[in-house]
Amino acid sequence: MNATKKKVLIYSLIGGFIAICIACFCCIKFIKFETETLTINCKDAVILSIGESYPLDIECSMKNAEIKLTTDDIDIIEIDDKNITAISSGTAIVKVNAESEGVVGSKNIKVVVEKDDIDLGVTLSKETTLYVIDKMTTEAERNGMYNFVRFSTNTDVSYVLSNPNVISFSKSAGKITAVNEGRATITFFSTVNPAIKSVHTIIVEKIKPIFNLTSQQEIVLDVDESSDFTYSISPVYYTGKAEVTAIVKDNEIAKVENNRITALKAGETVVDIYLNGEHIEEIGIKVNEPYLPVYSFEISAESDCSISGNTIYVNGDSCLLNIKVVDERGIYYNDPIITVEGAECVKVGSKILLRGIESSNLLIKVENLGLTKTYVLSKQT
Repeated sequence: MNATKKKVLIYSLIGGFIAICIACFCCIKFIKFETETLTINCKDAVILSIGESYPLDIECSMKNAEIKLTTDDIDIIEIDDKNITAISSGTAIVKVNAESEGVVGSKNIKVVVEKDDIDLGVTLSKETTLYVIDKMTTEAERNGMYNFVRFSTNTDVSYVLSNPNVISFSKSAGKITAVNEGRATITFFSTVNPAIKSVHTIIVEKIKPIFNLTSQQEIVLDVDESSDFTYSISPVYYTGKAEVTAIVKDNEIAKVENNRITALKAGETVVDIYLNGEHIEEIGIKVNEPYLPVYSFEISAESDCSISGNTIYVNGDSCLLNIKVVDERGIYYNDPIITVEGAECVKVGSKILLRGIESSNLLIKVENLGLTKTYVLSKQT
């Protein structure tokens, strides 16, 4: 092989090697461009209030990527570097574009700017008390006790009820009705901006019975005397349990059965009244000491005599007297056992006949009372 052919062969080999290298480099670059992508990591959506700013935290899968932010509505938000500031209510899109070494990526972020000046228009007190009433509701309302309350709201307002067992709630009718004793919370919120809300508490109570003593609060009795105590339960629209019990503090002085108080012995005590187990009233009881009458004689001349002071003037040997025993109240004692000393005594009906009278002292006794009195017998001639 001559020298010229050798040169041609060498140059051909070198050129082929260079061509192969160039081809490999181009393939590597092509494969890289075809397989490598740029991924953007950040929030998909952001909710802001008017005037609020939010720094976007954006990460890219490729280092040193150049990031650009744009928005489709500059009237709703504005962008400064990576900060988003809410200007007015509405929805805007932030488009994130990134590029690194010819590789690009993009992502959209939805930004919702809530309206924060929404008036819910709720015409309901923050706390309302209702009562469980199942009859005579009009009478109850006169006393300021309602089993329902009405309300209204603006449109685009919804609610959450915490305890439907306590109240029934109708937004369409604008009415809340008591069902059972307890507490419930109603949270009204804007469907435009759920962050705007108003919380209201409904307290439901049962009607409480009231005990009214209609008889005397202080009762005075004699031993063995009785008196009933009377009462009423109000209000008229109360339909629950009303169990009244009475207990005497000193059951040696008095006793109580079926609302009747009976005196047992002299002294003072109290009858405690309970309604459904709760002490609500007391009645003072005074039992008088047993009455001990003071008796005296009441003597009058029936025939053949006259009386002046403690002297009986007799016209002869006998006389007829009317002897009675009376207390200081003017009440006569029945069946006194009367005896006399100083003359012969004969009982004639309810009167006493004295015979064989001589001038002397006459002792009159009431044996069953221990009562005695002495008179002077003066026989007239």
